[in-house]
Amino acid sequence: MAAPDPLSYFDREDEVERQVFAELKERFIAEASPRHVQELPNFTFALIKPGCYARGLAPEVIRRLKSAGFKIVDYRIARFTPEVIDEVYKFVKLKYVNSWWIMEKVYTTSPTVALLLKGNPGTSEHLAWRLREILGPTTPDAGRPGQIRYDLKGVNRVLNLVHAS
Repeated sequence: MAAPDPLSYFDREDEVERQVFAELKERFIAEASPRHVQELPNFTFALIKPGCYARGLAPEVIRRLKSAGFKIVDYRIARFTPEVIDEVYKFVKLKYVNSWWIMEKVYTTSPTVALLLKGNPGTSEHLAWRLREILGPTTPDAGRPGQIRYDLKGVNRVLNLVHAS
């Protein structure tokens, strides 16, 4: 059986996402070494959202990620500008253009914690997909016990504690 394509993470079915992720893939290939390309399935990005930070839940999220085998390679605590919000969410902004104004309101309330994570993807092809399983669905109430967004009472799709990519 052939090894999975490390760049398959960028393959998307949704038309809007496909365009954005194709651009990201081109940028990654242009800047990454062959070793970085091979290591891609073992890395992912998570963003502890301002609501989670304001509720004092960031340490618990980090504890749960570490106990699930994720290693924090790097992190930054920052307040997002509207430009950064647009860049992080550009793959979904067009889908929610009528309600996009709320993102700026939410992301300027408190800092975020950006996490670069490394780990074993396990049975998933990429660590990002394993992270999504641990976090649970974007809508927290659709999750189940043991998933971070469900257990820590994420409120809705916007106030769901953690962004994963």
